Amino acid sequence: MIFGTLIAMSWFVLCSLWRMAAITIGIPLTFLLFVSRTFRSSFFSWFFVYIIGPIFQPRTIPPRRKVFQILKDCVADHDKNVPLEVLEIGVGEGPNLQFYPENCNLTVLDKNRFFESY
Repeated sequence: MIFGTLIAMSWFVLCSLWRMAAITIGIPLTFLLFVSRTFRSSFFSWFFVYIIGPIFQPRTIPPRRKVFQILKDCVADHDKNVPLEVLEIGVGEGPNLQFYPENCNLTVLDKNRFFESY
């Protein structure tokens, strides 16, 4: 009987804390994301770098290595004295930068200016 009461009280406290967090954090955050384009872009870049990136980064490294190995094979006969010109659109926080071949002039472009700080 005491154990059941303890579980019920713990559940009530947990749900109350969740409800308070949703009201004090979730509603204002949702409102700002809906209203402010600047806040939305800033939040997206932060969320992508710190939440989405660590989840999907391990899954995307092998395909990236494969694609960049194909690039290296294609430019193997390229003159080493002339730098390879590359344009990457949508660079984000730059997960591909480590895979580019040496002697490469890389121009990066991203619509979201808040990725620059990462």
